[in-house]
Amino acid sequence: MQSERQPPSPPEREERAIEEARAMFERAEASWQRQLEGEEAASASGSRVWRTLLLAVAIIALLFLLFQQLTLSG
Repeated sequence: MQSERQPPSPPEREERAIEEARAMFERAEASWQRQLEGEEAASASGSRVWRTLLLAVAIIALLFLLFQQLTLSG
């Protein structure tokens, strides 16, 4: 005769629920970390482009002012 499977006791159910909640929390945290890393990488590249553009504008402005002074004094 086959023995019937008994339902898990309340402490076993509680332990299993805790394990499932912990696993769900760890998956959510890992997903959040991956998203955060992706956003940091995207903002770093955008920031680099912005800084390069500002540096180029500053150099052009300095050259313009230098040549303007040279033409006034020349």
